[in-house]
Amino acid sequence: RDRLNATGISPNLDNPTTNEWFNTAAFTLQPFGTFGTAGRNTIPNPGRNAANLTLMKAFRIYEKSSLQFRWEVYNAFNHPNWGNPGNTWGPNFGVISSTAGDVPMRQMQFGLKLMF
Repeated sequence: RDRLNATGISPNLDNPTTNEWFNTAAFTLQPFGTFGTAGRNTIPNPGRNAANLTLMKAFRIYEKSSLQFRWEVYNAFNHPNWGNPGNTWGPNFGVISSTAGDVPMRQMQFGLKLMF
C-alpha cells in the first residue's frame, strides 16, 4: 500500500470536526515510483467512548428465595462513536462519513431472576 509524503506539519487539529478530522496539509502525494515518507499510525483516529450502567435490586420473597431485578444500559449517554477518517488521497481525505459499527447506540434490557 502506498504511503503519502509527510510535509513536516502536524496532522493534529485543535478542534477536529467530521469534515476535517486531521490537518490534510500535513501530507502530499509521493512522486511516482517512490516510497512515501509518512510513518505508520501518523493519522489520528477518533477514540471509542461508551459508558455502560447496571442497576439491580434483590427482593426477599421467602426465607431462602429472592427475586432479582436488573436494568442494564449499554452506551448509556448515547455518545456517537465515529468511524475512521478517509485515509486515501481524494475528496474524502480526512473526512469521517460514518459511525463505528462496533459500538451501537444506546441499548437497554431488563431482567428478572428468581433465586431459590
